Amino acid sequence: MKTKRTVSLIFISLLFLSGCGSNLFESLADEDSVEACKYQVSVDLDDGNYDSVLNSSCADELQMGAAYFGKAGFDVEDVINGLSESSGQSSPLGGYVSSLITAVDEDDLNNLDNSANEYDKISSSDNSYKDAQFYLALVRTVKSLALIKLVIDFDGDGELSDCDINGNGTKDDADVVACALLAAAGQACTDAAYVLTPTDINILNKSGTYRGITVTIAGGPTASCPADYKKLHYDSGGNYRVAVVTSETCQEESPDPARTWPCPVEINGTPLDLVSAFDDAISDGVQSLNNSFDTGNEISDSVQDIINDACGGDACSSDEIANYITTQL
Repeated sequence: MKTKRTVSLIFISLLFLSGCGSNLFESLADEDSVEACKYQVSVDLDDGNYDSVLNSSCADELQMGAAYFGKAGFDVEDVINGLSESSGQSSPLGGYVSSLITAVDEDDLNNLDNSANEYDKISSSDNSYKDAQFYLALVRTVKSLALIKLVIDFDGDGELSDCDINGNGTKDDADVVACALLAAAGQACTDAAYVLTPTDINILNKSGTYRGITVTIAGGPTASCPADYKKLHYDSGGNYRVAVVTSETCQEESPDPARTWPCPVEINGTPLDLVSAFDDAISDGVQSLNNSFDTGNEISDSVQDIINDACGGDACSSDEIANYITTQL
């Protein structure tokens, strides 16, 4: 009888545990599943499986931000080291665009924006807010530098040209971008000349209104170095600004479909303004650092130096960015 009673109690206990809609075993299994999911996100992030992180149901904002940053081609540790090593240097931009920032395309810019959006979701009351603001500062600083690299890297290979056919000690790539910026400000270029299309143009599959600019470097072409380069200005309410363009080529839709130009980057149908985009990114980067920790360290000094060197510490202008590029490259 004792044996039968023991068996009956076990049987009744099992019936009780399984009688509910969500029994104890399912609860334990669910908990294990969530923990396993979180563990897998960490593994995928460490292994560079960024799409897996972005598609995970249990990745948090910090992990999503890191995944988008990785998809853009950047590593947090490398960025920290790059900014730290540049602290105190007189002309760090050359190092930034030659080693820290490699090849950049429009997808990379989108991933940087997505990364920033994820970090920005974390409220100031969250325990991870200061960490998120620090990472957000890195993302925004990298974006500002990536914009410079994108418009200077004419062939998109991630390497800056060695060409200097006018012999002024500045790479021709930098001279061209600086000239386009000066032209937008109504100023003459040094060691280069430019010609604007006499009328506005439309680019196939793009929404903005543009004006093409052809910059000719003094000294004439060589066997390995061209003299003529193309960029785009866009019409911003009657004022023309330098458009962020990629190394890819787009066809002109009108008035001359036979011409091609570098492809402009547009966001929701609006051309991306190089000066404003750079200014917004680096200014927001400084603010995020201030939200993260006290200033006075190598990272914050380097970020502050960028805005001081490029924009004089206040709002950026075309001629200031032009000077920044030509004096630091």
